[in-house]
Amino acid sequence: MQRTGGTALTDLLMEMSEHKSADHEPFNWARAKPRQFWPITEAWQKTKNVATLTRSLRALFADKYLIKHCYEIHTDDFNQFLMEASARVSYRHIILYRRDEYARLISKYIAESHGTWFKDYAERVFDEVAEGRRKLGSLPVDKMVAHYMRCRNATEFIRSGLTRLGVDFKEIYYEDLYSGDAETRLKHVHDLLDFLGFTAADIEKHAALIDQKIFHSGQNTGGVARFVPNLDQVREALATVGCHPRAADGQDSRSGAEPGQPAEAPEASPTEQDGATASEEGAAPATAPAAPHGPRAKLRAEIQRLVETHSPKGAVLEIAVDERDLATPSIAYFTGAERHVIGLGQDAERDGVTFHGGGAHDMRELFPDGKFGVVISNRSMAGDARFLHTAEEIRRVLAPGGLAIFITPCFSMGPNDAGVVAVGRKGNPVADVTVTYRVHATPDYWRISPQAMKNVILDGFEVQEVRVKMMPPFVFGVGLKAA
Repeated sequence: MQRTGGTALTDLLMEMSEHKSADHEPFNWARAKPRQFWPITEAWQKTKNVATLTRSLRALFADKYLIKHCYEIHTDDFNQFLMEASARVSYRHIILYRRDEYARLISKYIAESHGTWFKDYAERVFDEVAEGRRKLGSLPVDKMVAHYMRCRNATEFIRSGLTRLGVDFKEIYYEDLYSGDAETRLKHVHDLLDFLGFTAADIEKHAALIDQKIFHSGQNTGGVARFVPNLDQVREALATVGCHPRAADGQDSRSGAEPGQPAEAPEASPTEQDGATASEEGAAPATAPAAPHGPRAKLRAEIQRLVETHSPKGAVLEIAVDERDLATPSIAYFTGAERHVIGLGQDAERDGVTFHGGGAHDMRELFPDGKFGVVISNRSMAGDARFLHTAEEIRRVLAPGGLAIFITPCFSMGPNDAGVVAVGRKGNPVADVTVTYRVHATPDYWRISPQAMKNVILDGFEVQEVRVKMMPPFVFGVGLKAA
């Protein structure tokens, strides 16, 4: 991921390794100077020729280049072919990201606005900001929210892809290397180097380089974050999708919250000092995320209507995309039932609801056959590349006589049904037109019609109802698993 200390870490590993180094992020485009392997990316973008891309990547990996690749700025299909090509040879992979996604996004978008990607220039710019000689511009709120959602899905895609390919990989956080006491950070560095096959002699030989790259390579992006004019707006918008500031210890910087849980009241923006992350001293806490409103409130109300109408019994599972405060099992109807949610990050428990990390395409280690009386797929289908597997898992974990509820953005005939009048170029009403929502910023794989909900998704179920609601349109499908 960008802004995770990857430049310093890559410089260190490239200097320590005997293998040849590629440019940093060699598949990226740069206007002044295209990166080293940009022709491979460009050819793929123009032709989508799988055979050519596969051949090019295999040749590259056969040469044993050391590669730093920012997967968040490349498409999932390209990343998939990259993983598959590397899996054929004896590469070790590091996934480097950050517990504090809020701080990472602030750092990323300040860097994009002001060019502060590298330490020396960043220090000069940030000194000017602190002294009042330069002003930071407002950050693009909607773009940051969309990018957060994109990154959350892309990370899960990379994890599951490498796991499926049987690739040896290690996950490590920015905070492990650049935050906290020196002894703990050094232990993380040594663990990483051991994973990569470096010997104790290699580490001793490069001790000065390790000290330079890990302990003296940080910037101070967070130190100037308070000068962002729309910082409160950024914080509030990110909080609505579950992205909150975290304290120096990597925990969410909110009273009693575990990492990834919803906020009571987020603290002010974090500070990065030589790679360390901490809450800004003396800053006033922001307000808690607002109660759901607009489309999310309507969706939640519709789900409550469905469960009250069809009266499912037993344990409930939601496959979710919203933050934890909006988890469907928390609605009053399910009080007292065993309640589970999958798809919202790390394992945790909150208010009697158990949250599970990982994806829903393979829940065999989590749940036995027939465990749940109701399973709710709440808008997760569109961004689930492996939804066909997820659909089979839903059937497996649902008990005979259990209720399956699917909600997903859809294609819909007749926008008038949703209270929208579609007109032609001359302003005359158009009776028959297919409407849908714009493609999401996150991966967007599946859009279906009401017919597909009834005849494909609910195939094998006793169809209870299929309806289209709202604008943009969502299709709601309810099916009963045969006893």
